[in-house]
Amino acid sequence: MRSTFTGLNTMVRGILANQLSLDTVGHNITNASTDGYSRQNVNLAATRGEARGSLYGDILVGTGVDAMSITRARSIYADRQFWSETATQEYYDVMQQNYEKLETIFDDSDQDGIQNAMHRFWETWQTLSANSSDDYARRNVISQAELMVNMIRTAADEMQVQMEHELDEIGMRVNDINDITSKIVLLNTHILEQEVTGATANDLRDQRDLLVDELSKYINVDVRENADGQYNITSSNLSLVSGASRLTLSLSNGFSSGGKGGLDGVRYGVTEYSVIVSETNIVFQPTNGSMKGNFDAIDECKYFIDQLATVSALMLTSFNEQHKAGYDLEGNAGQNFFGRASQTYTYGEFKFNAADEDYLYCYVEANGSKLTGIDIISELQLNSNITAYGGGKYLAANATTQTTGQGNNAVLLSNFFTMNRAYTEQTGDTISYYYYSDAGGNSLITFLDDIITTEDSTREIVYAGDDGMVYRSTDTATGAVTYVDGYGKTLSIGTNNGNVVFTGDGKTYTTSTDGFLVYENQYGGEIYKRINADGTINYLENGAEVGMSRDTANNTVTYTGASNTYVANRSEQAIRAIGDVSIYGYYDTTMSTLGIRSETMDLKVEMQEDVMTQVNNWRASEMGVDWNEELTNMIRFQKGFGACARCLTAMDEMLDRLVNNTGMVGR
Repeated sequence: MRSTFTGLNTMVRGILANQLSLDTVGHNITNASTDGYSRQNVNLAATRGEARGSLYGDILVGTGVDAMSITRARSIYADRQFWSETATQEYYDVMQQNYEKLETIFDDSDQDGIQNAMHRFWETWQTLSANSSDDYARRNVISQAELMVNMIRTAADEMQVQMEHELDEIGMRVNDINDITSKIVLLNTHILEQEVTGATANDLRDQRDLLVDELSKYINVDVRENADGQYNITSSNLSLVSGASRLTLSLSNGFSSGGKGGLDGVRYGVTEYSVIVSETNIVFQPTNGSMKGNFDAIDECKYFIDQLATVSALMLTSFNEQHKAGYDLEGNAGQNFFGRASQTYTYGEFKFNAADEDYLYCYVEANGSKLTGIDIISELQLNSNITAYGGGKYLAANATTQTTGQGNNAVLLSNFFTMNRAYTEQTGDTISYYYYSDAGGNSLITFLDDIITTEDSTREIVYAGDDGMVYRSTDTATGAVTYVDGYGKTLSIGTNNGNVVFTGDGKTYTTSTDGFLVYENQYGGEIYKRINADGTINYLENGAEVGMSRDTANNTVTYTGASNTYVANRSEQAIRAIGDVSIYGYYDTTMSTLGIRSETMDLKVEMQEDVMTQVNNWRASEMGVDWNEELTNMIRFQKGFGACARCLTAMDEMLDRLVNNTGMVGR
């Protein structure tokens, strides 16, 4: 039989459940603007029914409602997506800011950058070549050279400042990360203490997740929750937080900067630091987030310092060698134009090999020391003899001891910026460079080697174009001739409308009737090499055939026509270009690389913002407080509270009637 007051207890439970729900609604509304707050819900469940006998057996009568728990509206999948995408967004933002600064450093839109300074320097030599004794032209060469040097060194200085800024940012982020992980550990402990009774510490969990949100801005994080409710957080296979313990990060002792972690001997003039785990001295390398962006931004600055160092190295070596090959106004042999007067500078290259990189660096050897990176740029200054009063007389503009007339050496010095390197050989890590000149000492603008085109002297170039190369290979044993492209794929030879056509491997190479240019000097001599349909080769000058002879002992090729003879000499000398492009081309490519990388990063930032908008909306739909929903719940629980109270009153009246008014008849 049911208790007399069972109905009262049922209504009390309803009043308490609705009151708790109203309290939770109020908690949600007051925290609607709290960062990281997750909307909370009261989970209600019907209490155990009470058995009561009936005509056909026992029946279960409901006894009301009870609050089982208060939980957060949170999706771990949305959180993990948010943490991952936040790290990516922060990385892109840091890189975008760095590229904007680099573009400002190299900006030449107002004709006041390095590129324009190089062009004006080139023009001054052109002007001087017309009259090598012109004092004003000589002083103009010096002033424009000083301007160009200052522009290069200023750009390097500004990139050093940018690297130092990024290093400062890394130091601050290390402190922030340590502060965040210490708070997460503290919250792990408090959450464990509060949830040991079976409750859920919702507000503490919100605070902990907000800290993880902040941590994900700096580094990539992987979060796993233990059975006891504590977080384990790993980053780059490093367990930063494990329940109630954590690892601390710190900066290593400073070392003189050198490439990747200072291991490759390239100096950049700033004191770099590694982020290490204090407890183990293991280097910590984030794979995403703003800290990763800082490290990569530093590497980008290094890359562009390397580009300036390569240009500077060519000035100190090749340009100086050409300047010393001429004669000054007093008929004396030229001296260094850049660097120290009595110093000999030698150009070289080496490779830094690592699992993720194979990058070519240049160095300048001086006094037995190898200068790299920023040291090369620091060495780039004008010879003090030339900058001294009256130093213009030391400009070696003439090709002979003459002191007046045309400055033929000034012509070659001006061509320094536009000349392509004609030939490179590499054996292992040893690189040999060759440049070409004709019999008169004039550097050649274009020359495709006709002596040795590859490591196999039996292969000869028979076609050269923007779309590739074609070689004729002769078997020394059988004399059989085959044609292959630059990938070693065999080609067939044929004709089409008077042109020779090579086909195979899905590609077609069509020669012109003139062939391709193999020799050209500054004074108009041009020789073309043409292959015929039968495989024979002709050499043409102005459409007329000329003779060709090789001197393999002296590495020369001689072209003999009806009235002109041209001799091309290959010799291993100072490098006159960077790679296979001119210095102008090299610098243009460097600036194009900067522009492309910057534009690509802008697009990535834009796309990532769209992704973050979607992730934030998804997350907000899970955990955000909706005012309309909460107000609706408030009315619902208020009505429920009132209804339970009214029902309780009705039951009370019934009991009052039963207790106080029953049995009064006959009194």
